[in-house]
Amino acid sequence: MTEPDQDTVLRGIEDARRILGEYIAPGPRAATATVHRRSR
Repeated sequence: MTEPDQDTVLRGIEDARRILGEYIAPGPRAATATVHRRSR
């Protein structure tokens, strides 16, 4: 894997962790809204 590819994969993993962290946080859950809010 080249360095740009690794950066892309790492950013994807970081984004996924952040999205999942928000989704499992206490409070109301709206999976679609969480994903759409972070994908902008």
